[in-house]
Amino acid sequence: MVRLNKSSVIASWTLSCLVAVVVGCSSDSRPAGIPVRGMVAFKGQPVKGADVAFSGDNGAISAFARTDENGKFEMNSLNTQAGIPPGTYRVKITQVSVQSDWTPEHDEGVRPKKTEKLGIPAKYAGYASSGLTAVVSEGEPNEVNFDLK
Repeated sequence: MVRLNKSSVIASWTLSCLVAVVVGCSSDSRPAGIPVRGMVAFKGQPVKGADVAFSGDNGAISAFARTDENGKFEMNSLNTQAGIPPGTYRVKITQVSVQSDWTPEHDEGVRPKKTEKLGIPAKYAGYASSGLTAVVSEGEPNEVNFDLK
């Protein structure tokens, strides 16, 4: 007969609880999303480094992406494992570049002047002002392309 002392029982119980917590925390209980890909262009040219945001009709579901060097993006949401839930979304797109006049010759105490430059018209930076929408459907290819003027 195997006899366990009190410290062995406590150590075994603690290890079991730790394993249960780790296994429970590692599982992703979020639903699978629907893949959504697309491209952003301005005057026919791909827009690199633009932030694309989708907001659901009720405003609660949001998804985000950043365009690559070819203007392509793939949406993701915190509400799903990958992709986004089906539905109708309002869309806003922003592209801001920050430029600085700092050079290595500047004094340490001098703050560099920074300027922000919008790469695309400001009207696309708001859900209401952009006029852009996207519909995401199950079982269909969901490619959403935006050619901004």
